[in-house]
Amino acid sequence: MTREQLTSELQRCRLREDNERLVSSKIEAFLRQSIEENERSALDWTERRQEESRAYEKDIRKLREEIEQNRAALEELQLEYKQRQEFIDGCLAEKEAARRQRELEEHVRGCAVKIQAWWRGVMVRRKLGPYRPEEKKRKQTEDTCVHGASRANLVNVAAKD
Repeated sequence: MTREQLTSELQRCRLREDNERLVSSKIEAFLRQSIEENERSALDWTERRQEESRAYEKDIRKLREEIEQNRAALEELQLEYKQRQEFIDGCLAEKEAARRQRELEEHVRGCAVKIQAWWRGVMVRRKLGPYRPEEKKRKQTEDTCVHGASRANLVNVAAKD
């Protein structure tokens, strides 16, 4: 190889080397820029994740407080429900007792009516009391008068002695 060939080869090598350096520097610049963008993006995402985490934690705290308030309200409502249910049960028990008492009174009244009807039937069939025939009534009043007079005489006689 001649000097000219070597020189041209050397120039080509230098040209390639310059191109390689240029490409290498551009690749390095691109990679640095890409790394910086990725780092910025990672920081942004990290910051965004932390902000969202804080917001979610705040929301969770609010929801937990709301749940606790709802539980307290629920307990109060359950207590009120229990008290009202006891009142209702008491009223129903009183109503049932009153109904039973009415039924008992009606039963007693019905039995009394039956007994009275039976007694009236006995009196009518045997012709006793106010159901006596008229002539027996007159006789009885006369007997009573006679018995009454004789008694009065006995009392007067006893008083004289």
